[in-house]
Amino acid sequence: MVVNTGTQLPVQKTNMNTSTPEALAQARLKKQCREFESVFYNSMLKAMRKTIIKTDLFDGGKGEEIYTSMLDEEYAKIMSKNGNDSLANALYNQLKKHENI
Repeated sequence: MVVNTGTQLPVQKTNMNTSTPEALAQARLKKQCREFESVFYNSMLKAMRKTIIKTDLFDGGKGEEIYTSMLDEEYAKIMSKNGNDSLANALYNQLKKHENI
């Protein structure tokens, strides 16, 4: 049962001035850093998978290779989105200093 009290939640004001060249450059740099982190994690996951010994009993062939490659890509994307102390943030902070953003 929903009760309408007639009151509205307060609207939080945010800085909507994201169309400035500086803000666009920051957003673009953040996105590129996240993408780099995703590529890094993907290559790390591929290297880790190569260490697994495969047997004829459990090896799925080419289909399994394609599936695990796609799965690793998705894992890498998820890993790059999570965490505040990520590689992307460290890279962004370093590049931001050199770009004067």
